[in-house]
Amino acid sequence: MGTWGSGPFDSDTAEDTLEELHDMSPQEREAMLLSVFHSAREGQGRLSSAVLPEEVIVAAAVVAANTSTGGEVSWHEDHSIEEWLTKPIDGNLTAEAMRAVESALPPDGWYWSGWVNSDDRAEAREWIDRILLILRSAGSPD
Repeated sequence: MGTWGSGPFDSDTAEDTLEELHDMSPQEREAMLLSVFHSAREGQGRLSSAVLPEEVIVAAAVVAANTSTGGEVSWHEDHSIEEWLTKPIDGNLTAEAMRAVESALPPDGWYWSGWVNSDDRAEAREWIDRILLILRSAGSPD
C-alpha cells in the first residue's frame, strides 16, 4: 500500500520523482521535466499514459517553485526545489507545464474520480489551481 495525500509531493510516486530529480543538474532536470510534459500531453489524461498524474504534478510544481512568484510558497521541507532550475525560467517551460497539467488532469478525468474523501480531493484541486496560477503569472512566450 502506497502513501497518498493531497499535496503535490504527498505520494510515493511524487517522492520517487523528487529523488530522481534531486541528483540531476539543472539542465538534466529541465530535459526530464520537458519529457514528462510531452508524455503527459500525448497521454491526454488516459489511465494508460506513459506518465502518472503525480509525476506531472511534481514536474509542474518544480517549474512553479522556480519562478519569482513560486519562491513565496513553502514547497517541500526535504528538497530545496526552488533552486533546481536555471533562472529566469523560460516561458516555453512554463507553457509546457501548464499544457501538461491541463492534459493529464482533465476535470472529468480518472484522477479526480479516484479520491475517496471529498475534502482531500478539494485540497488536491487547490494545490493544482495554485500551481497553475503561479505558472500563468510567470508568463508564457508570445
